[in-house]
Order: sequence, then C-alpha cells, then structure tokens
Amino acid sequence: RYMNKNGVEDLPVLHQAGFKEKTLEKYLHKYNYICFGGMVGRPVKTDTIPWLNKCFTIIGKNYRKTGKMPKIHLLGIGNERIMYKYPAYSVDNTNWLSLFRFGRGNFIKTSHVPKGGLKKIHNPYKYEDKYDYNRKEDYELVGRMMEFDVKRFLEVQQEVTKF
Repeated sequence: RYMNKNGVEDLPVLHQAGFKEKTLEKYLHKYNYICFGGMVGRPVKTDTIPWLNKCFTIIGKNYRKTGKMPKIHLLGIGNERIMYKYPAYSVDNTNWLSLFRFGRGNFIKTSHVPKGGLKKIHNPYKYEDKYDYNRKEDYELVGRMMEFDVKRFLEVQQEVTKF
C-alpha cells in the first residue's frame, strides 16, 4: 500500500501452486500487468501448458467482455514452445546459462561440454588421461555457443513480442 500511495504500481504474481481462478479474475480488473510464476522445474507438458491454457482462456474471456488486455510476464520461462504459444508481453529466464552450468545448450543441441567453469571443476573431462584436450579451445567454444544461445533468445523474444 505504501508503494501504491507513492506512485509505484505493484506487480501481482500468480503461482501455479495454489492457483485460484477468482484471484486471476480479480487481478484482471485491478491490474494492467500480471506475472505468472512457479513454473520452473515443473513438467511442461503435464503441468505448465495446461495451467497456462486455463489462465489464458480466462484472460481471453475477460478481453472479449471488457476489451482490456493486460500485459503478462512469465517468470522463469525460456521454453520456445511456450514463448510462441502464449501472448506474453515479457518473459525472463536464466536458460542462456545452461551451457556453462550444465554442459548443454538450448538452441545448439550438444552434450559432453565442460561445465561449471575452470575454478569449480578440477577435471571436467572424463577421459583426460586417454585423449588430448585443449582446455583453452574448449572454453572458447563454450563462450561462442553461449553467445549463440543469448542471441537466439533475443531473436525469439523480439519475434514473440511483436503483437
């Protein structure tokens, strides 16, 4: 309330766990910008997509009735399928770090990339004694792959927010 009295509009966040349709309906009448969260780590096909279908159905009904379309922000969403499917105004995620953290990219499908950085993992190579590796070249490759992932996320973001 203090923030609202001083001209700062709060952003309500609806979480997947404990979601109530009435809360979303109330927020649709009260706010111009609504955030959806609690989707990270949940199965996309069986949890996230059905829940977002329900949410955007309610938003669509409200839009047809009132002509008011709120801006929607999806917290922790980097899944291309979801970004293209739902008319969110914005999304955020740390997926672009996946290559460095977990050794796999989002747009370049690869595995067996050294992960975690030089300081965190002393021997990221399973068969270092058996094969000749060039650690510097590998980390330059990881950097280029991360750069590609970041650029691709930015392209997808621009594509899906053109509406």
